[in-house]
Amino acid sequence: GVNGWSLTKEEMQKLDDVSSPKLTYPYEMVFRSNSDRKNPSNSDSYIKSVV
Repeated sequence: GVNGWSLTKEEMQKLDDVSSPKLTYPYEMVFRSNSDRKNPSNSDSYIKSVV
């Protein structure tokens, strides 16, 4: 990083896992309802941190 420090892939994954919020109503319901409408060309629309 800019400040001379960096995270390993494992550290970044752990940070991503603990910082991702749980879906609550109504979002969880909407995602379940629309799960069959997912674009097969865009299998991973979540932006992940790059190491």
